[in-house]
Amino acid sequence: MDLTWLRDVLGREGPSATVFFDASHDTEDAARAIGLRWRELRERLAEQDLDADTLRVLDEAVDSGLPAVGRAGRLLVATHGEVTLDVEVAEPPAQPVARVAALPHLMPMVAQLPPEVPHVVAVVDRLGADLRGYRRPGEVVLERTVRGEEHPAHKVRDGGESHRRIQQRVEDLAEHNAAAIAAEADRAARAVDAELLVLAGEVQARKAVAARLSPPCRAIAVEATAGGRAAGTDPAALAGEVERFVTERAAAGTRRVLDRFVAELDRARKSGSAVAVATLHDVTLALRQDQVDTLLLVEDATDDRALWVGPRPAELATEERELRELGVSRPARDRADAALLRAAAATGAQVRVVAGGRPELADGAGALLRYASPEPAGTSTGGGRRAPRQ
Repeated sequence: MDLTWLRDVLGREGPSATVFFDASHDTEDAARAIGLRWRELRERLAEQDLDADTLRVLDEAVDSGLPAVGRAGRLLVATHGEVTLDVEVAEPPAQPVARVAALPHLMPMVAQLPPEVPHVVAVVDRLGADLRGYRRPGEVVLERTVRGEEHPAHKVRDGGESHRRIQQRVEDLAEHNAAAIAAEADRAARAVDAELLVLAGEVQARKAVAARLSPPCRAIAVEATAGGRAAGTDPAALAGEVERFVTERAAAGTRRVLDRFVAELDRARKSGSAVAVATLHDVTLALRQDQVDTLLLVEDATDDRALWVGPRPAELATEERELRELGVSRPARDRADAALLRAAAATGAQVRVVAGGRPELADGAGALLRYASPEPAGTSTGGGRRAPRQ
């Protein structure tokens, strides 16, 4: 996932206050329960000497926030009297967070961000299609409608030469419309750099469209059983099916990245060429040099790990002396995942959050690099083979 949208939040000089709590509105006394939770978290922030201005703006944000629909978590970040982030996520935390530190603690939110699988949903029938392009679930970036020729719309059943001509005309129009829809689906997929194309609607129409897609689009196309253009069709059923397709495609992408990571580690051991690194020390060195293409973070694995950080995103290290040698006069110690996420956002590195239990990621973090060099990541001066984007 791309975290460059968090650069401003992560780039602020601390201290930063991070709050993450259960904001569910699924009971009659939900508002009162949230108020009690916030009061307890506020006391914890005050005990950590959070300044009065920042406490005040957090009070205002919590009080003025729109209630969630059903189960939800809410994460806020504030620093120097300003709320810099206020987001709702699908699941509340197992344990609430109230933390004042040099860096915001965003890993609980990042782990819940919807998968970034650019995709197009095309709801089709014999007369046309409605297409929407998404960068990620819920983020519509493209809307198009295809209006095909409408007469005649259906085959006739009576015999006779005139009727056969009408039937042929129906079939010709259906093929023409399917080709027009397929062409528009191709254009939409290219426009959003789609990794997935979902075809929904009338069975015959979507199969006809699928048969006329370009080879690249056909390779990413799937057919949904829900959805349609007719009035009264339930959009929620299609949305649920699309969400499943997106989740499956994202999981497959993560598996491919992990497979490549393991293969590159093996190649590095054999050749000494550091295209992938798997220790926290080497990952921090690679991030300092803007060398990381994809950062792999094990969810919750870095909870008890810490790094030394400076005021700039690229100032991170496993040893305090490393930062002092780089000119950082007052290094601070903070969560490893917070420091790694800040550096990834600043350098444009992609981030993949993966489940624990993989021996290759025993240190809680790993990275695929933008280029390989014969030296270790920490001593590379650049050059070498470019690694493909993930």
